[in-house]
Amino acid sequence: MELPDDETYGGLIKKCVHLVSGHEQRLCFPLDSVRRANGKYPPCATEVVYPGMHSDIGGGYPPGDQGKANGENDSLLLSQVVLNDLYSASFQAGAPLKVPVDTLPVDLKKDAWRAMHPDLIKQFDTDIPLVNRFNAWRELTLGQTTPKTFDPEAASHYEPPAAGGSLETVIAEQMARITAAHRPLCQRLDAENALLSARQEYRSAACRA
Repeated sequence: MELPDDETYGGLIKKCVHLVSGHEQRLCFPLDSVRRANGKYPPCATEVVYPGMHSDIGGGYPPGDQGKANGENDSLLLSQVVLNDLYSASFQAGAPLKVPVDTLPVDLKKDAWRAMHPDLIKQFDTDIPLVNRFNAWRELTLGQTTPKTFDPEAASHYEPPAAGGSLETVIAEQMARITAAHRPLCQRLDAENALLSARQEYRSAACRA
């Protein structure tokens, strides 16, 4: 559904962040954009491409489900990166979200509703291997090096870097990279299937003889 028209409903939406999966391949999960028909984005909108498919953006699979999440918790799921970014973007836009109690100013500690429960804080955990893999993707995609240390003030702001082309161009590049990465595996499987078929054909011919 298209966002409200800027001329008629300008200012109705203060902030819109649209997160797009960079490697979606299923036809039943078609990609969409908040971009207007004229090729421009609404002033309130930011569109960000992330690695992975639909579940890697929308929340992943529960631990052990379908063999896709093999950890004891969600800390290795790619969707954890998106979760933290979405929280940061929402909080930065003024959403009244809960925060860890030790980050509350003294004059607000009396407001119990503002404090995030420790069990909920754990839901935002990201393991080091996940962080390293995501940063490796950023370095390859954006050509940027990952700093060894981060300024806490800078890290508290959600500022995704601008892409060098349109959404279609970015997605096409991502699809090309993941296809190239899987090509050796596909070639090996094709060779193994061809060998298996040849063996079966040979055995069938031997039985007929």
